[in-house]
Amino acid sequence: MPNSDEQHANRDIINIEENNGTVSVTTYLPPPRNRDEQNLLRSVKKEVNVRLAGTLHEDIFLNLAKEILPDQVKPLSSVDIKVVLNRSNTIPDDLTIAQVFDSPSIQGKLLILGNPGSGKTTTLLRLAKTLIEKAEKDPNEPIPLLFNLSRWRDEKQLIRDWMVDELTAFFIKIQYNQDDKYI
Repeated sequence: MPNSDEQHANRDIINIEENNGTVSVTTYLPPPRNRDEQNLLRSVKKEVNVRLAGTLHEDIFLNLAKEILPDQVKPLSSVDIKVVLNRSNTIPDDLTIAQVFDSPSIQGKLLILGNPGSGKTTTLLRLAKTLIEKAEKDPNEPIPLLFNLSRWRDEKQLIRDWMVDELTAFFIKIQYNQDDKYI
């Protein structure tokens, strides 16, 4: 059973007070995103929409088979230990990728596997679109980011450092294009 904080997470906070027969209701809304976050969110949204427009995702909807394959990802804690679980859990076809991503068993960590042309990128873009919509509605939600791993070419550079460089370059583009000509 969820605790009180989990049960009321992402809800507006409402304070009701009575003073001399007058009832006042105050609603706490989370502070809006700062300008940089708004620009980042707008830029990521534009990139996702442009990339989705170049796919058949609206014309031909493919509901890809989804299953949990824990053997496909090596846990960080077992770098030197071979873990073989040989278990697979098929996920119902009616679940969207966003529902899978939000499920407690996945906990927001997802690896999308498939053959070339099977719809991995489109699936990722659909997930990003849903996460963007959530981030637009709730400033406490994280802003999804897309990284093109084919641009990570230096094997000696840690992926963490490469991602920081990519994000920095993205922010520079956003700052440079502040006149609503977002990338």
